[in-house]
Amino acid sequence: MAKDCDCGCGSRGWIPNGSTVTVNNDLSLTVVPPTGFIYVGFDVLDQLLVVDSGNALSVSCTCNNTTSGGCSPFIGVGPDGSTQGCAGSCTDCTMKQSVALTNAEFKNGGFISLAEKVRFVNDNEKLPAAFDAMFELETVQLAFVAFMRSVYKGLPVPKLIEGDNFATAPDGYSLATISLFNRAAIVAVPTIALGDTPAASSVTCSCTAGTCEKKDYTLMGYGAVYCDAASCTGTCTLKKGTFLLNGGFNSNAEYPSYTF
Repeated sequence: MAKDCDCGCGSRGWIPNGSTVTVNNDLSLTVVPPTGFIYVGFDVLDQLLVVDSGNALSVSCTCNNTTSGGCSPFIGVGPDGSTQGCAGSCTDCTMKQSVALTNAEFKNGGFISLAEKVRFVNDNEKLPAAFDAMFELETVQLAFVAFMRSVYKGLPVPKLIEGDNFATAPDGYSLATISLFNRAAIVAVPTIALGDTPAASSVTCSCTAGTCEKKDYTLMGYGAVYCDAASCTGTCTLKKGTFLLNGGFNSNAEYPSYTF
């Protein structure tokens, strides 16, 4: 990767608005999220690990090729939350996130808001995409199934038409975005149940450099689509929209996926 750019693009993370960020003497960052947010992820032993609301995360960067320069964490502030990653002239940089007090290291994960209700999302609303670890929490599972049951009201649950990195809703169903504890996921629902909720026919995962794998989560027959950014060294994006006759994709809503 070229010098003087973000040298850990595939390891970028998302920090919710209202977080307190402290720069430490060793240039690592300490992040405390706002009330209601927790951090959930898999540690380096692939065990589920949860950091309760109010506790701190530590973010650091290590240059594995010191002859190329160095790297350090950065925070890019935006209106919908902040992006974090590693920046510098290093050509091989690794970002590490850990629990500040215990130093337990995460392999991947992210922030979710337990204060948020599960709901449909307008296409102009910006949210980070859902991720693997959050679906391991019973709180998320119960809320997801309860919401989908309230939408379906006993109607049959379809199977999506699946491709290598896309999915399409069958006749009579449409794809809509839900906010699942402040994370975006795409679900198939009966078209007659949507009302004014923005809908689409297809969903795909797109990566600007590398691959961005489409993931499917299913519980009690209800499914959700999201993306895995682990193999994407650029920007991994969950997209909802329609396929064009020339093979292109016309997206009407996009949600970035993060490693952390």
